[in-house]
Amino acid sequence: MLKSDRIQAAQQLPFLEKELEKAALENVYKKEIDPDKDNPNRYTKEYRRKLYKEIEEEKIEKEKEKNSKSKSPWDPEPPQGPHSAYKDNGEIRICNQGKFDFYFNEENFVSGITLFELKLPKYLQTTQIQVDLNPQYVRVIVKDKVTQLKFNYEVIVEKSVIQRSTTTGHLVIKCPILGYEKKWTGIELATYNEEEFKQMKKKQNEIKKKKENEEENLDVDNILKEKNKQKKNECI
Repeated sequence: MLKSDRIQAAQQLPFLEKELEKAALENVYKKEIDPDKDNPNRYTKEYRRKLYKEIEEEKIEKEKEKNSKSKSPWDPEPPQGPHSAYKDNGEIRICNQGKFDFYFNEENFVSGITLFELKLPKYLQTTQIQVDLNPQYVRVIVKDKVTQLKFNYEVIVEKSVIQRSTTTGHLVIKCPILGYEKKWTGIELATYNEEEFKQMKKKQNEIKKKKENEEENLDVDNILKEKNKQKKNECI
């Protein structure tokens, strides 16, 4: 860090502290007036789905209000933006407006990871990519074109990893499945390779099977030895 950066940071510190204090007070106020704070069902999937839909609708209404205030009767009609995350009936939308190729492995309950790879052009600027990762869907907007897919299993957004390949330009998103027995760390997710994981699990299963067969053969040998011993005793 340069000396000029330190000076600039010190100058901005009082302003940022005030903004942080203001945000904290607003958060406390929202919690105090939250009508659902004593609702026992507020942490269910249905409640979260309803909350996400309300947030999405509120965002759309604010955009409409903002556009209507600044719009003139002589202004041309604005181009239609990307689709909203939800359909009119409340279901999560599934679409691929950009017609990009992609790989989506959502049935991989062996590793506990949902893997989504969107094959974007190599020289597409990262600033033109917007990612919205939700516990129930993934939404990527590239030049106002939406690619959105729905998860069969709820994922943990906070522990998910989003990467862009420097060689291919592909966007890779790795999401740990909620409730899975293995707890993935951020470093493990960042270096996770599906093919390598499958090979490792295959070897582990082969070793386990071999060990079980050896134990089974050992049990048979012990039984035969015991029977021969009993026969000798009977002859005596």
